[in-house]
Amino acid sequence: MAEGKYEETLAKADQLRLDGQYDEALKLYEECLAERPDDTAALYGRALVFNYTGEFERSLEELERIRDMAPNFVKARVHLGLTYTMLGMYEEGKKELKEVLKIDPGNPEALKHLSYFPDENGSAGEEGNYVL
Repeated sequence: MAEGKYEETLAKADQLRLDGQYDEALKLYEECLAERPDDTAALYGRALVFNYTGEFERSLEELERIRDMAPNFVKARVHLGLTYTMLGMYEEGKKELKEVLKIDPGNPEALKHLSYFPDENGSAGEEGNYVL
């Protein structure tokens, strides 16, 4: 697939995902990844499709792979922290969100979601106990 065609296919997959057309998006992400298996943008899109369709374990595996390949990919790491939390892996989720703040100290998503976790005194942020 030529460079321009690849970028076009990836952009179309992203738009299909945003439009909730997950099966179609997944097919295009798969095409992209057949061409470039380590493309973190395509892996991230596919991880979100897995997440949105309830395939949390697959999403988690993909997001962990992205973290290992591109540790500064903040959006993927935020989603990784949230996915850990959705799966009841609260300590892992909290740790991942704290790692995001080391990379991006003012990250609003990480700060917001960390506020839901109880502090050392057992009280949570304004939103109450952490629930997704």
